[in-house]
Amino acid sequence: MKVLSAMTVCLVALLSGCVSPAEQASMDRTQCSNFGFTPGTDAFAQCMQKTAIHRDEMDVANRNYYASQNAATGSKKDNNKNGLSVSADINAVNAISELLSSDK
Repeated sequence: MKVLSAMTVCLVALLSGCVSPAEQASMDRTQCSNFGFTPGTDAFAQCMQKTAIHRDEMDVANRNYYASQNAATGSKKDNNKNGLSVSADINAVNAISELLSSDK
């Protein structure tokens, strides 16, 4: 269950750049509900806040990671829409999973 939750959070983090703020808030509410928090409670609000903070931290980490990868490869880019390689995305997911499992 912990692995499934970690993978869900990783997927949400990776996709967060592709959705509107309203869609992101909806996904965050769903995620916090799936974690067992009841909407309208302080614990739910804390979950929402921690989710937003974590996503912001992951965005910064991803930008730094991709910037270092681009610097190391002379800004050579893949042909995908963001110019990021699939292996880099997988590495980011693995790094996020490790961070989430170390928090528990």
